[in-house]
Amino acid sequence: MNFFSDSYLREFKEKNNLKSGGLLYRIPSNPTQGYNFEYLLFIPSGIRNKTSLILESMNYKTCETINPKEKIEYMYENYKSFRNPIHYCNQKSLFPILYPLIPRYYDNTLNEEIYLNMLSSNTFKVSNKLYERVDLQIINMINDAKRRLAKNNIYLDEKIIIHGFSASAKFANRFTLLHPELVKLVIAGGLGGTLILPLRNVDNEELLYPVGIGNFSEITDEKIKKFTVIKQCYYQGRKDEIDAFQSVNDKGVIPYYKGIITSDELKQLYKYLGKDINTRWENTQKIYNELCQNVILKTYENGEHNLNEAVEDIKKLLEEVK
Repeated sequence: MNFFSDSYLREFKEKNNLKSGGLLYRIPSNPTQGYNFEYLLFIPSGIRNKTSLILESMNYKTCETINPKEKIEYMYENYKSFRNPIHYCNQKSLFPILYPLIPRYYDNTLNEEIYLNMLSSNTFKVSNKLYERVDLQIINMINDAKRRLAKNNIYLDEKIIIHGFSASAKFANRFTLLHPELVKLVIAGGLGGTLILPLRNVDNEELLYPVGIGNFSEITDEKIKKFTVIKQCYYQGRKDEIDAFQSVNDKGVIPYYKGIITSDELKQLYKYLGKDINTRWENTQKIYNELCQNVILKTYENGEHNLNEAVEDIKKLLEEVK
């Protein structure tokens, strides 16, 4: 491959969920091009000359360190194990996959991690310039990948596929509403029963991001309109008990994970969607079915907090991409 001389290269044969083999490039940060972190670009064997890019939004377990370099290495090691089911789902589609190496930000003042990989509201308030507007940094990574692949006669569609699960499912959903002009398909699951509502207010009450978008002026009416026609697939397992939006106790509404949601946001979430996962999911589905024209909402009755039940459906969605 040309135009990758600055990047670290690994070639893989069949490994775990990777069946076709391919090249994995670790591409350095480039602040002059608008991204302050490295990213991974996987190019599967047999890639087509005209294809689409999958953005695999960041997902990782909390590691025992607040050192960002160690976190990045942890993310890299986890990705190159190819245990993520997206590689199995992509074995016929053979789309290239971009994975940003952006760790969660540890805020020493708040003494907590800011969940950049959810695009939580405090993501947009981080004072450290390195972590500023990670959504825009990722767009610049996508543009860089397009340039590099075009040098090798591989041309990417203008619009991407975005996939996420659990924390990164929330990223995928929120990124798509922020930048609907860039997305043609979003697949996300393990949502904690909750999607961002493309609504500014309910009952004359302004909905706070990421419950809704009342206090997020960047999301215009035109973006909402584009969002509602994008092909979207969201799924939830009925037995999934992993809830990022839980309160520390039953008496008040105090977020267990303050880096994920604020108290005011959590109050609105409980008020308009419900306190438990399955109630929220039922109410969320009703709203999305009413507002979105091309949305698939699935509940896997035996599904837990994993992709197992959804794999065949994800494969089919990817294979249908034009």
